[in-house]
Amino acid sequence: MKKLVLLLLMCMVGVAAGQEAVATNETIITSDRLEYDFPRALALFTGNVLVRDKDMKMWADKMTVILTPRDEIESVTAIGRVRIIQPDRKARCRKAIFLMDKNEVILTGDAVIEQGQDRVEGRVIHIWTDSDRMVSEPGHLVIFSKDQEPEDPPPLKLRRAGGGRRTEVGGRKSEGGSRKTEAGGRESGEPISDL
Repeated sequence: MKKLVLLLLMCMVGVAAGQEAVATNETIITSDRLEYDFPRALALFTGNVLVRDKDMKMWADKMTVILTPRDEIESVTAIGRVRIIQPDRKARCRKAIFLMDKNEVILTGDAVIEQGQDRVEGRVIHIWTDSDRMVSEPGHLVIFSKDQEPEDPPPLKLRRAGGGRRTEVGGRKSEGGSRKTEAGGRESGEPISDL
């Protein structure tokens, strides 16, 4: 319990001093209001919540931190316009839950994770930080090749061979009289100028 009180006091002093640098082993949480319930080992941060440590920054409207009996963080729940920025990725959602003992992060409410140009979207996204695993429900994934930008497919090559009776489409040949129908409902020998 003393560790948390000391940490909270350090956070308040850091805010008062306007400290920008974050040491490698500390997490600084600032907000408009902080309530701490000692018997329940629960801290409630409300209004303009900002979490900063060496690996990330997180913003939310409200955040609840629950501690274990040994004063270790059990869970963190951030609610309202949640944004998380790390050096190589960023995320946003309406609610984020961090379960420390399970190494699990649950993002809900229009959740989006972006890494470079790649993007995952879902109503709920589960992330297991110890196994680099993720589940998105329902899932929507957009991946761009690192080597090149997406490009249009090559145009379809069409050419007429012979007296209008044989047509080659992409290397395939079709022969027949004027009543034989080609792909797209055309009769063999009809002009294909509308393509």
